Amino acid sequence: MGVENDALRERYQGVLSSKNQTDIDTLRRLVLLEGLPNDANKLNTVEFGRCSLRGIVWKALLGVGPVDPSEYSSLVRKGPSSEDSRVREDARRTFSKSDDFTTRVPTEKIIRLLNAYVWSCDNQRGIYAQSMSLLAAPFLYVMPEPDAFHCFRIFLERKVPSYVKRYSGARYGCELLEKCLMATHPTLHQLFTRHGLNPEVYAFPSISSLGACVQPMSDTVRLWDIQLAYGVHMHILFTLARLHLASDTIIETARNSSSTPLITRELEQGLGLDAETVLARAVPLVALLEPSLYKKLVAHSVRLPDDSLATTQREAPLDKRMLERLDLIRTMRSPLPSSPPSESPQGDQERLEASCEDEGS
Repeated sequence: MGVENDALRERYQGVLSSKNQTDIDTLRRLVLLEGLPNDANKLNTVEFGRCSLRGIVWKALLGVGPVDPSEYSSLVRKGPSSEDSRVREDARRTFSKSDDFTTRVPTEKIIRLLNAYVWSCDNQRGIYAQSMSLLAAPFLYVMPEPDAFHCFRIFLERKVPSYVKRYSGARYGCELLEKCLMATHPTLHQLFTRHGLNPEVYAFPSISSLGACVQPMSDTVRLWDIQLAYGVHMHILFTLARLHLASDTIIETARNSSSTPLITRELEQGLGLDAETVLARAVPLVALLEPSLYKKLVAHSVRLPDDSLATTQREAPLDKRMLERLDLIRTMRSPLPSSPPSESPQGDQERLEASCEDEGS
């Protein structure tokens, strides 16, 4: 395994070499088919400097080059922003019970980064959204603060602008998840409908955090590799895949009980499924979706259609129940049980790449 990791690390070094312009298509394929070495989250290495290999890969996928830390430092020196009280409240609860996360990302890092972000937006009141601490968490987990700040800001501005504008993108993401479930697993969709469950009820924390609510972060970042390589929309397919994989258990539980299936909390905890298992199931689901629906998936994190319920209600305040769920996942700890080895997604590579062509170009 050590030799394999060394060889894979050298392949990444070759693709990311500063002597040549990074071949993004090759990098995407490498991320999908081979994954990253087991030690890809390690910071302060001889080969990659202060940033981890995974952090460098994410920067390349986002088009972020070498980072001058002076801009971040100057923003941090401004001190508390207009949103400081909300930032601190959220930061204190962000995976506070997860040793995997807190040993790498102390609360102070989250506070500094989010306050700096608000200052970078002219210290506007209302610019901070409650899900931002969850979206910042993966970046802080794999790279130094200045790099994490730049990547986080670019990510919000270019990849998920609709998600941080009154949660309209997350709401529409829930609409799309329901359509995807209806198309790929009508039995499960009918069960949820019968119990009055729609994705805004059972999946909002998962959708609004792009799956970052699932701990441990050391596993979740594998799915973020794919989202950054092939499009943020992939997180909806990952949530869909978890539902498919757990469907037999959900249906059997509902059959043996007249009460509503307890899916919300379990989904926030990943339904006990590791990243590779989820990825192997998600990739084939692309072929089951109508091209028009998949096109909406690809575009939804950046722009919403005029006929979306999320668009027509985008000025409405976020439902209190959704905010309570977001509060809860910040403090939860979800140890990941072992899962059986999953099949390789290699057979579906071309289908995924073709489907993601618009997002990746």
